[in-house]
Order: sequence, then structure tokens, then C-alpha cells
Amino acid sequence: MIADPTVFFGAALTEGRKLCLLPMSRMHAEEPVWLARELLFYPANTLSSASLRVVWEPKRELEDFFARNHAVHPEFATAEGAELHWIKSAATEVTVEDLLTGGLLAFPIDIDWDSFLAPDSHEAHLNLISYAAAQAEKHMNQIRFDNCRINTPEILPERAGLLENKQFSAALFYTQQDNESYIIAGDLVRQRFVTGLGLEICGAVVRTFPSGEVWNITSHALQMHTDALEAPNDTAKFINLINLLDYLAAPSDYLPMAKAKGKIARHVAKTRPEYDAIIEDFKFLTSAKNEDNQNFGLRHNIIHIGKRLEDLLNASERKEVLARMDGYARKVIEDLFKLSGQTWSDVETMRSSKGNTLGL
Repeated sequence: MIADPTVFFGAALTEGRKLCLLPMSRMHAEEPVWLARELLFYPANTLSSASLRVVWEPKRELEDFFARNHAVHPEFATAEGAELHWIKSAATEVTVEDLLTGGLLAFPIDIDWDSFLAPDSHEAHLNLISYAAAQAEKHMNQIRFDNCRINTPEILPERAGLLENKQFSAALFYTQQDNESYIIAGDLVRQRFVTGLGLEICGAVVRTFPSGEVWNITSHALQMHTDALEAPNDTAKFINLINLLDYLAAPSDYLPMAKAKGKIARHVAKTRPEYDAIIEDFKFLTSAKNEDNQNFGLRHNIIHIGKRLEDLLNASERKEVLARMDGYARKVIEDLFKLSGQTWSDVETMRSSKGNTLGL
């Protein structure tokens, strides 16, 4: 059994870092799971508040604020300065139970504790939740890449930080120096998933790769891939996947699809006939004309004509198209993983070698 996070990350906390707990809903495990070197997932109801010593909790603080002001309604209570910014978190009425009864991500984080205690605005607290969530999402993007597919939204985990049964995002921050925790919350995420039960995980699930120029590019590609997985309809998924393929072809430049598709196809094809078939498929996915001079390309019709993918293909055809596009992107990203510690010129060298093998 993985220890309490205040113990597990004790060495980092002794150095002055703080512990962050973020809600992670729609993800399930039988017991706590080590996701990465500094990231733990605790299933619902597996953490106790005892070791966290929560001294500031929104719902309790709102009640105390009303009592101090002898007010029965917010408009009759006044606050200013840092207290006002904290009271805006209190207005969410989030409780420690709201956090602990759902899944949680735990990790050490570097923050300015004095600025946290005396924020310039409520937005400063919201930005801190976003900052913490972004750190966790870098790992969650890879978990989604490894475990989720474009046509299976029912197993997608929620965005880090979003409470399971409330509209708010929240975070708990613990300082070992004072042995106490504070919970802040606010309205950050407007879209959430309602279909399916989410993702079941077990064991250490995040692969690790050397850092470098290619890894920085790959990390952004993983975020773009998550955006595609989370898109609300098939048209939005298509547009996100096309944008991802454009980015993977040339991250620092714009290439017309006539050139970009060849770069993508080199990652996917094992034979020249396979390569030629992928090139033809990209014409269908983007822009191509038939003998009547009508452009039947999907991107052309969606972007320039204003049609939806749902207007152009039936449900089965849409699933096949999105799965192919997802597959193309995955092949490129898997190759980038192998060169993560290197420069983009090494990727171009690899593509040239693959082209030679294909007889290009």
C-alpha cells in the first residue's frame, strides 16, 4: 500500500515544496497507483483528512464569515483585500469530503506560499489551480494517449482539478513547515464528460522519455491529441486531428498538405503500396476533385463549404475515418517518443531513411 502523500513525498516537502491534491474523476483503481516519478493517483475514499490538517475549507469558512458579519445573505456581508479573494473561494462551498470522496492526484509543487496566503485576486488562486492542473495534465495526456481511442469517449478520464459532483475545480495545498492544508476552488472548466464510467487503471502507467527538443514537440502533440479525444462531436474531432497531423508534419512551419501528407505517410507505411494508399487517403481527407471537377475532400467541404462531417459521412464511415486519422497520428507520435531526447533534424533524418526504404 502506498503511504500517505505527506509521507511519500516527505523528502520533497522538507526541501520547501508543497503538496498538491487535485480531484481526478472518471479514473478508477483498486488501490493507489504510482503514475509517474512524482505523481500518485488515489482512488475515491482512500485518503484521510487526518494527516492533511485542513485549516481552511470553503464551506466552513463561508459559514464562519456569515457568522462574523451577522449576515444571512452574501450581499449583507462585506470583505476587502485578501479576505475578499479567499471568500470568493469560500462561495463555492466545497468541502474536504468533496475532494476525498473522489479520485485524487497527489504531487509536490513549487509555489510562492506567501503569495498563496495573501493573493492579489481570486484569479490568482484560479491561476494556481490551472498551473497545478497543467503539471498533472502533462502526464494525463500520455495516459489518455496510451489507453483511450478517438471513438471511445466513454473511457476518457476527466480533466485534472474538476470535482466529480460539482461544477467547480478545486485544489488542496499542504505545507509541511506548518503542517496544515488549505482548499481553494472556483469555476474553471465548462465542459465535462457524462458518457461512460471512465478509465480503469492498474500499476505504473506513464512511460518516461528523455527530455529534448523532440520531447517538447511531442508533449504539445499529446495535448493536441487530448483535445481531439475530448472534442464534443465528430466534426470537431476531425478538425482537431487534421490540425494535429499538420503540426506533426512540420511543428515550426506551415506545409501545404501536398508535402505534409508524405511526411506523415513515411511513419505509417511499411511498403510502397501502403505509402501510395495513404497518400490517396489524404486526398480524400483533405482536398481532391472528381471527374466532374467537384471537390470531395472532407477538410475542404468542412472548412471552406461549412458542412459537418455528419453531413458528409454516415456513422460507420465517420468512425472509420476518425480511427484512421487517429492511427496516423499515433504512428508519428510513437516514432517521436523514440527520438525524444534529440533535435527535429534527427526526425527529418529518420524520415529520409524511411523514404529511402520505401523507394521514394
